[in-house]
Amino acid sequence: MTRLIFILTLFVLTSHSQKTYDKTPQLLNNHFKDTEIKVIKANFPLYLSRLDYSNKNKTTVPQIVKDKIQNTILDYYFNICAGDSSETVLSIKDIYFNSVRLLANTLTVYIIIFKFFENANCKILLYDNNSKTFNDNIIDFNLSGSYEIENGKLQPTNLKKLFKINTPEIEFSDFDHNRIQQLKLTRLYHNGTANAIETTILKISKNKIDTLDFKQKWVGPGTENP
Repeated sequence: MTRLIFILTLFVLTSHSQKTYDKTPQLLNNHFKDTEIKVIKANFPLYLSRLDYSNKNKTTVPQIVKDKIQNTILDYYFNICAGDSSETVLSIKDIYFNSVRLLANTLTVYIIIFKFFENANCKILLYDNNSKTFNDNIIDFNLSGSYEIENGKLQPTNLKKLFKINTPEIEFSDFDHNRIQQLKLTRLYHNGTANAIETTILKISKNKIDTLDFKQKWVGPGTENP
C-alpha cells in the first residue's frame, strides 16, 4: 500500500479539459501583457541542469500554445496555490518559474516549471505536431527532490548530487520495441526520510497516455524499509 501511494504521488494524468479563466484580466495584463510567452529551447534527452537561460535561446510560441501555457499557470495558481485574482497573498510571479520546449518530429513537449518554496514542480503538456492539438492529459512531474531554484536557475539538490543521479529527466524510449513514441521520465523521490530514483515509461498515442513501466530504486538510509 505504501508503494502504491508513492506511485500515485508521482504522476497524475488528468483527462478533463482545462478550465478557461476569463475573469482574470488583471492577472493576464500584469503577467502576460507582452503578447508573447517565451520558452527555453532544449533538446532530447533533457537535462534540466544544463538549460541555457540566455535570451538568444528563448523563442515565442503560437497562440494555441500561449493560451495553453497561460491556463496551466492560472489553474495551478488558483487550484493548487489557492491564489486569488487580486494576488492578495501570492502573485503568479511567486509560483511560476519558466517554460521549456522539447521539439521532436511528431511531438512537442512543453514543461511548465513552478516554484514550490525553493524547489521545482512541473506540469508537462504534449502537443501533436501533425494534428496541431494538445493531448487532453497533463502530466504532473514533481521534481522537488531533484531540483531547487537558486539565482534564477534550476540547481540540483544536495540529495541529487549525493546519489550521483546524472540521467536525463526526459528522454525517448523504445521500451516494448514497437517503435511507438514513448517517453521515459526520471526523478528523485524524497519523503523526508527515504529516497528513491523513480523511472516511468509513458506511451503517447492520440489523446491518450498509458503507463508501460514504473520502477523505484531505493537509495541511501532507509532503503531496506522505506
